Amino acid sequence: MTDTMSISTELDPTRPVLPEWTRWAWSSLTERDYWMPLFDQVNQAWEELERWSVVDGVRPATYQVASPERFMELSTWAAKHGLVVVPITQINRTTSYRSGSADAFDPSQPWDYRVLITRPESVAKIAAVPDLAKNDAALGEILGYPECCRKFFSNSWGSGQVDTTWDQFATTGLADGPLEANMLWRWKGIRWVSHLPCSYQCKHTVELGRQMRQMAQRRGYTEVAHTIDTVLSWPTKWSGVNGIAEIVGPCIKVSTRTDWAPPRAKRYFERKGRYVKPTKNIWVHNGFKAFGEMRRSHLPIVETTVEFAPSNATLVDLGCGNGHLLRRIKIRRPDVQLFGMDINEDAIKEAQTIGVGTWVVDNLKNLEWRGELAQSDVTVPVYCPVRFMEMDEDTRLAGVEALKMCPVHIVYVYGDNLEKMSLEEWVQAMGLPNDKLLVTHNNAVKEVSVGVIRLDR
Repeated sequence: MTDTMSISTELDPTRPVLPEWTRWAWSSLTERDYWMPLFDQVNQAWEELERWSVVDGVRPATYQVASPERFMELSTWAAKHGLVVVPITQINRTTSYRSGSADAFDPSQPWDYRVLITRPESVAKIAAVPDLAKNDAALGEILGYPECCRKFFSNSWGSGQVDTTWDQFATTGLADGPLEANMLWRWKGIRWVSHLPCSYQCKHTVELGRQMRQMAQRRGYTEVAHTIDTVLSWPTKWSGVNGIAEIVGPCIKVSTRTDWAPPRAKRYFERKGRYVKPTKNIWVHNGFKAFGEMRRSHLPIVETTVEFAPSNATLVDLGCGNGHLLRRIKIRRPDVQLFGMDINEDAIKEAQTIGVGTWVVDNLKNLEWRGELAQSDVTVPVYCPVRFMEMDEDTRLAGVEALKMCPVHIVYVYGDNLEKMSLEEWVQAMGLPNDKLLVTHNNAVKEVSVGVIRLDR
């Protein structure tokens, strides 16, 4: 191992230290529009996942931020699940990830609590440590971080460093390793563990990360887990020169501060991976102006299908676009089979590239799809009733008779059509009994209404 790949426990006290800052730049507007909603979903879920990890025994405690207004709500949630919330300190309010120590506390400015969420039997141990918020060794043990990583943290951050990224690589001189120990995208909130691993191959970190993933999937955060795994699989380059770090991925570059080193130190490493470049067709082929809009509209359809589709069902999407809706359902329900049809040939060609499901070009008015409804003992058609009202009466009635072969239907209506009639009225107009319809989602701003028709009841 070269000198440039050794962990420094003694730093030059005269070295430059840049102030806290983080900036990012996207490779294209399309990639930004695609990835930002996914990043937001992960960030919104992460604190919930950390709390569930304590409930499920994956970790003994978690360290979180709570505003004074939210403290009671958090305490109520904790008590409901057999946990307690213990305030440790107060900090200045911030909306971004911080890689260094917080500024001196200013009570005249907006502030938050730093709290530990843990089991009641751990409170005595927490109370026994004076000024716990400043005792990294004791705090790391209480949080259940691996011992090797706690020592690593003490030797790096504890010696006055502001970033452990280079040291994590320098421990072994290897950047590649399991996803669970990849912390390169923590500035965007993407990671599987809450601590800073001692290496990219740390077996204790990897095991903890795998338990976190299993817990996330068990708790219904399958889409979040899929996004985390996807981002952590990206090819990524890291460099640190003159106190500035750059994390360069295939679609985004993050710049932030790191520990000062001159160019001759050659602080650079690269992590192999894979990346599939998104295009606007992902949402345009499905009739939406933006990816985030499509995800919001699709979500209640996904949730309804996940809940009501029978085991090993075949989902038949009558107007599937490029199949993104069904693929999203497949992430959460791997047991289902996918079949989609759409009149857009380009959209179907894109759907066919994923290698999962059967995708055909057809017009709903042709009724060629009726045979597909008989291909499975448990077929669930997914459709918008409005499309049937665009047919002539004979074609519509024939289509409705074909649909009656299936005991469970997932139905939805978007946007402007909800201004004309409700989902119940559209179902009745197309010729199905709306007394068999359970509306599972009725958006107040009329973006989408979703329901399940149960003809078997």
